[in-house]
This record gives sequence, structure tokens and C-alpha cells, in this order.
Amino acid sequence: MWWVALSFAMLQLGQPEIVVAAGQARAEAQAIDKSFDAQAQMQLAKARRSSMKGAKGAEREAGYWASAVAYAAVGVHWPDAGLLLLMEAAYREGECWRVLGESGRAVGAFAEVCSLASGGGFDENGRKLISPARGLSRKETSERGVWHARAWLERGHCARRGEIWLRALTCYSKALAVRAAPLRQKNDAREWLAKTHFKVANWQEAVEFFGDWAEHAETPAEKVRARDGQARAWLGLASSAEADATISAHGLAQAQQCMVSLQTEMATLVRDPGKEGESVRKALARMVTPGLLAEQAVTAEVSIASLAEAKPASKARPQSP
Repeated sequence: MWWVALSFAMLQLGQPEIVVAAGQARAEAQAIDKSFDAQAQMQLAKARRSSMKGAKGAEREAGYWASAVAYAAVGVHWPDAGLLLLMEAAYREGECWRVLGESGRAVGAFAEVCSLASGGGFDENGRKLISPARGLSRKETSERGVWHARAWLERGHCARRGEIWLRALTCYSKALAVRAAPLRQKNDAREWLAKTHFKVANWQEAVEFFGDWAEHAETPAEKVRARDGQARAWLGLASSAEADATISAHGLAQAQQCMVSLQTEMATLVRDPGKEGESVRKALARMVTPGLLAEQAVTAEVSIASLAEAKPASKARPQSP
């Protein structure tokens, strides 16, 4: 069948449960009536999702389920439709499954997007249907990159929520590696690579990815968030069990330097009365690092005070018997 390539890719990634979920979704989609063309099929799916706005409880769950199956029907009934249409349909299907907490089905749909972007479209006879680069304009190539990177990001999020850290990092790395992806998606990948490395205490990697994110930040406020994360990663390195005195001092000094450099860089913007200045001020106010550095300073002062109090006793001469 047309999803044979997807199944093989998932087995290689060690995710056989997604193969089962994808097969179930395709079977359910077969029951949806076929429209007169792929665009009409897509519009039916969009209308189904729009019709459930404001729904709650069981009605909301049923609506998302029906919407997911309707989006899946686009690829099932029209496997030779345009690449971008098929990618969007599969991505929207994944969104619906994700909302429902159907992680296996969600990852299966997002994996379908990645397979399509890589030229993995096949008909029921196993013939390749889609060449991902053929016939696409520059704008369409960029859009393909958006769906491709977003799908890898979503796969990473699913793995991260399940605390499957290595898989999450792999998916985020794949998102960053999508050549046609715009800066926004690449920065999302940098951010989540940094945060995931931070979560699992890979301090040096977290420092590097937070720094890379800061260097590519689209706005000053985004750079503030990235530098705050980088400084926290330096503090994590400084306080890690493996750190000796030299590494600890270096990590603390780097965290302090991050804050000093950021303060200098934002000195003008922070006084800007406009929207950008306001966003920078809010970002600076939400930073975590200044509080952590203050705690470090208090701890250091206490340690020094304790040492000073102990000095007279350590220097006292022993009394003669």
C-alpha cells in the first residue's frame, strides 16, 4: 500500500506502534465518502473542524476524532494530489490526534508529512508518486520546508512529553536540518534542542544550543530568552556533580558575563517607549538567571563568613600542658 515507505521508516526508528496506528487511521478514512477532487476533500475536512468550535466534553472529542479521519481521507482517496496539500492534510490530522491524546496516531500522521517531504508518496502498487522538489516554485519549496520542519518538531514534542529524550533530541535535530525551513522553524528547533539538553543535564550542549538560538534570534526579546537560558545552563554546569573548582568558577563567570553583555546590548532598547521596548522589558523581567546569581552570591557570602569565623580557632596556639 501507499504507506509502505512510512512503515519501513518507523520500524527503522524503533517505533512499530506508529505503523499500527497509521494503518488504523487509514482504514477508518476509507469509510469517508470520496469527493470530486482533492481540494474538495480538504475543504470538507476543514469545514468539519471549523464546525466544532466551542464544543466541549464528549462532543469536542467526537468532533476532533471525525476531523482527524476527514483529514486522513484526503491522502487515502487522493494519493496523487499535490505535495503541499497532502502534507498539510497529514499535519492537520496529526494536530487533531494530538489534542485527543492519541500520541501514536499523531506521530504517525506527522511521520507521514516527513515521508512525503522526502519523496515517500506511493500508490497502492508501490509506484513512487511524488518527487518533493519537482515543479515547486521557490515559495512552494519554502512552504514544504515549513510543514516538514513543523512535523519533526511535533514528533519531538510527542517524544519529549513521553520522556523519550534521545528520540526527542533526534527529531529536533531533524527539524533544524531541514534546509528549506524558514528561520522561525529553525529557531524553534534550536530552542527545544537547548531546553531538552538542559532538562537532561547535558549542560555543555545546552549552552551551545542556547547560544546558537541567541545568535539567530529574530527579535531582541527572543534573544533575551535565549541568553537567559544559556546563563542558566552555565550555572547548571557550575553546580554539576562532575564539576571541579575550576569548572565551577568558569561556569559562574560565564553566566555573569552573559548577563553583563545582555544588559549592555539591551541598554538602549529598554528605554524605548514603543512595542519593541515594552517586549524587551517584559522579557528581562521574566528572566530567571538574576535570581539564581543572587542566590549564588548569598551562598558565597555565607561560606566566606563561616570561614572567617573559623579562622581564629584554626590559628590558636596549643596551650602548654
